Amino acid sequence: MAAEVRIFGIRHHGPGCARALCRALEEWEPDCLLLEGPPEGEGLFAFAREGMEPPVALLLYARDDPGRAAFYPYAAFSPEWQAVQYAVRKGIPLHCMDLPFAQLLALEKSWEEEDARAGAEGGGDAAPDAAPDVDTDALPDADAEDSVADAEDGSVCGAADPLPAPENGDDAEELLRLDPFQTLGRLAGYEDGEAWWSALVEERRDGTDLFEAVALMMRELREQTPPAQGRRAQREALREAAMRACLRRARKEAHERIAVICGAWHVPALENMPPAKEDAALLKGLPREKVDATWSLWSYVNLAVEDGYAAGVASPAWYEFLWRYGTSPDRTARWLHRAARLLREEGLDCSPAHLIESVRLAEGLAGLRGRSLPGLAELHEALSATVCMGDDLALQLVRRKLFVGEAVGTLPPDAPAAPLQRDIDREGRRLRIPFTAEEKSLVLDLRKPLDAERSVFLHRLDLLEIGFCAVDTVRGRSTGTFREAWRLCWTPDVALAVVRAGRRGKDVPQALASLLAERAAEAEPADIARLFEKTLYVNLPDLLPPLLRTLEDKSAQSRDCRQLLAAVPPLVDVLRYGGVRQFDRGMVESVLAGLLPRCLPSLPWACANIQTEPARTLGGVIVEAHTALRLLDTGDYFESWLATLLRLVQWRAVHPLLRGLSVRLLLDARRMSAEDVARELACALSPGEEAEHGADWLTGFLENNTLILLHDAVLWQVVDSWLVGLSEDAFLHAAPLLRRIFADAPRAERRALGERAGREAEAADAAVDAAAEAVAPVAVPQAEEAVPAVSGALSPLSRRILGLQEVSQ
Repeated sequence: MAAEVRIFGIRHHGPGCARALCRALEEWEPDCLLLEGPPEGEGLFAFAREGMEPPVALLLYARDDPGRAAFYPYAAFSPEWQAVQYAVRKGIPLHCMDLPFAQLLALEKSWEEEDARAGAEGGGDAAPDAAPDVDTDALPDADAEDSVADAEDGSVCGAADPLPAPENGDDAEELLRLDPFQTLGRLAGYEDGEAWWSALVEERRDGTDLFEAVALMMRELREQTPPAQGRRAQREALREAAMRACLRRARKEAHERIAVICGAWHVPALENMPPAKEDAALLKGLPREKVDATWSLWSYVNLAVEDGYAAGVASPAWYEFLWRYGTSPDRTARWLHRAARLLREEGLDCSPAHLIESVRLAEGLAGLRGRSLPGLAELHEALSATVCMGDDLALQLVRRKLFVGEAVGTLPPDAPAAPLQRDIDREGRRLRIPFTAEEKSLVLDLRKPLDAERSVFLHRLDLLEIGFCAVDTVRGRSTGTFREAWRLCWTPDVALAVVRAGRRGKDVPQALASLLAERAAEAEPADIARLFEKTLYVNLPDLLPPLLRTLEDKSAQSRDCRQLLAAVPPLVDVLRYGGVRQFDRGMVESVLAGLLPRCLPSLPWACANIQTEPARTLGGVIVEAHTALRLLDTGDYFESWLATLLRLVQWRAVHPLLRGLSVRLLLDARRMSAEDVARELACALSPGEEAEHGADWLTGFLENNTLILLHDAVLWQVVDSWLVGLSEDAFLHAAPLLRRIFADAPRAERRALGERAGREAEAADAAVDAAAEAVAPVAVPQAEEAVPAVSGALSPLSRRILGLQEVSQ
């Protein structure tokens, strides 16, 4: 006797469909399930039992290129997940019916190669068929915006105007072909297909008759919808041919009742099956790639359509609530109670009276719109009007927590996973690291053993470029080295990054050793030094000597002075780091001792006869090296460095920007007097020099930071003395250079400089008045004797105004 087949057309991640499917399966009791999904993941469903909590996803990826991958997510309210749970609980066969991912991946790759060849030959874009397609599994529209009253015009579900009629039949036909469910939703008076489907299907309480109605609608819709074109049509034809082939194989087996669970769009294609030879001809000779499959964590954030998941839903947290309490008569009060508790936790007022009025308003809105129970739009509006009083910040909190949600699934310890993923999961559980889709901040005190281990673990993931964690520089600011702050956030990209890193080793230390060796072989000395600094934080001392040897070899072979000098600051930071992490300072000192004698003698030659832009880049490296060596208290490195800076000042071939910078650094180090600096400044800005030369020198001297004049009294005095000592012609020559330099400064800095200059002028005027009063009663011969005593207390500007420079001479 032929097996009886029932096809249940569902919407992926639909709680109403899931509830109806569970009831139908319990009543009919099939002995075989066929589920739309990749056949490569079929064996993994045996682990969908206790210990695995959705949302989770099947992860399929190319073995040779893990970046080419696909996720197949499941939530607790997904009909597919409930079908899997039924099959596992009853112990009946479960088969996945779809085109194998290995063939789909190879097919997509061949299309990409065709597009690349077409673009190279034609010199233009790819063929029109390569345009993005609409996923008909995303029932309704995959790219619909959130349907909860976010429109600027205030329209809501059930209140939006239908789409305007297209000007001609061709436009209507194209709109229906590209987005049939969006079109139906708008024509029914909803904002989009998402809101329409939710109101008609997912938010209803009952009905195994749902599947008959959905099948009837899909038959009519596919008949009226113009056929897809190009590659989209080819892909859908191959997928549906593979589904029918799987159904035929199941019929040949000894089954009495076969339940088929698939996207509603495919129901007509499985009801009216063409001859088997036609499907076999379509599937014959398809290429394949080697693929692997595993389970991965998923989250509600990634399940939402806002994250770009084509078959996602707008409000996963709301769908979970419908799955759990959709049939409850008090579901409206339950949801509003959750919202009130959330708002109270954030310190916002929400009294029982608020809740009572919210329930009344939501039910009243539902009645006006012809709905038996309030939906998400009605709850949103009621909460906004009675509790949040239109406060968008409070509503955003509710949307994030109760519309989209932040749940992340869990996997059992024995679930299939890459060895590296197992190692990371094991360490994460041991150290109680939260794997969550919500960005969290973790502040560590490295003096505590647990926090020290957490720091090592997070630094290892960061160095592996997993993407799960990043140093929080704002929260981590501290006067000591014992405090660290991290930002943690799990995304599906983390799972892919772990797969890629897993090709380097079975555990974290092995993967890190391979990664560091590969990166060091291709890096410049400065990059290797920074890599060495990061490696200190991962507590793997065996990885350090190979890096240092590579750095020594690259430094000995390199002729790029800039790269050698850029390697100094990371090494100095390593030597200065102490207290919490211990390491052998001797091997780092030996590298630094060999590095500086190579780069310091060649630095003047690297600074000579170069253009302005390379000089700016080299100037940044010089500043970093100066800061690092000044703080280092080991050896005579800083003295050698200052001697090199002095050579830069004295050699005229050195770019003026770097000469001015060197003068400034030597002044800070108290190795040049104010008189020497004033002399260099006067020479650089003398009329005999080109304007460009003077501007570059002063730019380097000020380090592109004019605010430094406000906080450095010595520097202010030097510039003031030079400026006051200029003759009228020299001042006219220097004025455009000064305007050019200070014009780029922020307005607040220029204002502050002007205010200080004003205060200096007022002080000079006061000194002038005091001097005048002191010398007025005295005869001229006596005044000449008194002037030198007074002039020492006056500023240069005051002495010039009084004419005391000439008198003292």
